[in-house]
Amino acid sequence: AEVIAEVEFAPLVGTKTIDGMDMLASFDGIDFMGEVLWENKLWSQSLVAQVEAGELEPHYWSQLEHQLMVSGAERVLFTTSDGTAENTRH
Repeated sequence: AEVIAEVEFAPLVGTKTIDGMDMLASFDGIDFMGEVLWENKLWSQSLVAQVEAGELEPHYWSQLEHQLMVSGAERVLFTTSDGTAENTRH
Protein backbone atom coordinates (compact mmCIF):
# COMPACT_ATOMS: atom_id res chain seq x y z
CA ALA A 1 0.00 0.00 0.00
CA GLU A 2 2.82 2.39 0.84
CA VAL A 3 4.45 1.76 -2.53
CA ILE A 4 1.16 2.33 -4.37
CA ALA A 5 0.23 5.51 -2.47
CA GLU A 6 3.82 6.73 -2.07
CA VAL A 7 3.28 7.54 1.63
CA GLU A 8 3.93 5.79 4.95
CA PHE A 9 0.89 4.45 6.80
CA ALA A 10 0.19 3.71 10.45
CA PRO A 11 -2.93 2.01 11.85
CA LEU A 12 -5.15 4.30 13.91
CA VAL A 13 -8.56 4.64 15.53
CA GLY A 14 -10.06 8.11 15.29
CA THR A 15 -13.05 9.91 16.75
CA LYS A 16 -14.90 13.05 15.77
CA THR A 17 -18.16 14.71 16.80
CA ILE A 18 -20.26 15.78 13.82
CA ASP A 19 -23.54 17.62 14.40
CA GLY A 20 -23.58 16.37 17.99
CA MET A 21 -23.02 12.75 16.98
CA ASP A 22 -19.90 11.01 18.24
CA MET A 23 -18.31 9.02 15.43
CA LEU A 24 -15.49 6.47 15.50
CA ALA A 25 -13.48 4.95 12.65
CA SER A 26 -10.73 2.37 12.55
CA PHE A 27 -8.13 2.90 9.84
CA ASP A 28 -5.96 0.11 8.42
CA GLY A 29 -3.61 2.96 7.61
CA ILE A 30 -3.43 6.73 7.64
CA ASP A 31 -0.47 8.77 6.48
CA PHE A 32 1.32 11.03 8.90
CA MET A 33 -0.13 14.19 7.32
CA GLY A 34 -3.68 12.83 7.70
CA GLU A 35 -4.38 13.21 4.00
CA VAL A 36 -4.43 9.61 2.72
CA LEU A 37 -6.19 6.58 4.18
CA TRP A 38 -5.72 2.92 3.38
CA GLU A 39 -8.44 0.30 3.66
CA ASN A 40 -7.66 -3.34 2.93
CA LYS A 41 -10.01 -6.29 2.58
CA LEU A 42 -9.04 -9.95 2.40
CA TRP A 43 -8.44 -11.17 -1.16
CA SER A 44 -11.48 -12.67 -2.84
CA GLN A 45 -12.33 -13.14 -6.51
CA SER A 46 -15.63 -11.31 -5.99
CA LEU A 47 -13.89 -8.27 -4.55
CA VAL A 48 -11.16 -8.39 -7.21
CA ALA A 49 -13.88 -8.20 -9.88
CA GLN A 50 -15.45 -5.20 -8.13
CA VAL A 51 -12.12 -3.38 -7.81
CA GLU A 52 -11.18 -4.04 -11.42
CA ALA A 53 -14.61 -2.83 -12.58
CA GLY A 54 -14.41 0.26 -10.35
CA GLU A 55 -17.78 -0.63 -8.84
CA LEU A 56 -17.59 -1.52 -5.16
CA GLU A 57 -20.70 -2.69 -3.29
CA PRO A 58 -22.42 0.15 -1.38
CA HIS A 59 -21.33 -1.05 2.08
CA TYR A 60 -17.69 -0.52 1.09
CA TRP A 61 -18.44 3.02 -0.13
CA SER A 62 -20.28 3.78 3.12
CA GLN A 63 -17.29 2.67 5.17
CA LEU A 64 -14.87 4.74 3.09
CA GLU A 65 -17.05 7.85 3.25
CA HIS A 66 -17.38 7.43 7.02
CA GLN A 67 -13.61 7.15 7.37
CA LEU A 68 -13.11 10.29 5.26
CA MET A 69 -15.60 12.23 7.41
CA VAL A 70 -13.95 11.20 10.68
CA SER A 71 -10.37 11.71 9.49
CA GLY A 72 -10.71 14.73 7.24
CA ALA A 73 -8.42 12.95 4.76
CA GLU A 74 -8.55 13.78 1.06
CA ARG A 75 -8.48 10.28 -0.42
CA VAL A 76 -8.54 6.56 0.34
CA LEU A 77 -6.50 3.76 -1.17
CA PHE A 78 -8.77 0.68 -1.22
CA THR A 79 -7.08 -2.68 -1.71
CA THR A 80 -7.95 -6.34 -1.67
CA SER A 81 -4.96 -8.52 -0.90
CA ASP A 82 -3.67 -11.74 0.60
CA GLY A 83 -0.47 -9.93 1.57
CA THR A 84 1.43 -10.68 -1.63
CA ALA A 85 2.19 -8.25 -4.44
CA GLU A 86 0.76 -10.58 -7.10
CA ASN A 87 -2.55 -10.86 -5.24
CA THR A 88 -3.11 -7.19 -4.52
CA ARG A 89 -5.57 -5.05 -6.46
CA HIS A 90 -6.40 -1.38 -5.87
